[in-house]
Amino acid sequence: MAMSKASVVILGGPDVDARLELMRRLRDSFEMSAAGSSPTLRERFSAEGFNYHSYSLSRRINPLSDLLTLGQLASTFQKLKPSIVHAFDAERAEATHYSQKPCNSCSLAQHLPLLTIQSA
Repeated sequence: MAMSKASVVILGGPDVDARLELMRRLRDSFEMSAAGSSPTLRERFSAEGFNYHSYSLSRRINPLSDLLTLGQLASTFQKLKPSIVHAFDAERAEATHYSQKPCNSCSLAQHLPLLTIQSA
C-alpha cells in the first residue's frame, strides 16, 4: 500500500501565484494546494495541476469582514485538513492562527521545523 503524501496549503493574498514555483518544486513530495484572495487565479492554478481555494479579503479595517475571512479559512482548512499551512505574509499568518481552532488536525508552519529548498 502506497503511503499518502502530507498535504500543504500555500496561503496568500491576491499574489499567491508568486508561490507557483515553490509549489512545482514540492509537488513530488507533498500534496499541494493554494488559498488566495483572487478568484481569478483558479484557472492559473488548475492549469498547473493544483487546487485553488479563494476567500474574501478586505484591505480596510473592518472587523465583520475579518470575521468572514476567518470563517472562510476555517472552513477551507476543515475541508482540506492540511498537514502544513504556509502563510507568507503577516495578515494571512495571523488569520491562519485564529482559524485553526475548528481544524484540530491542522499544523501550522510556525510550529514545524524549517523546510529548506535548494535550487538545482
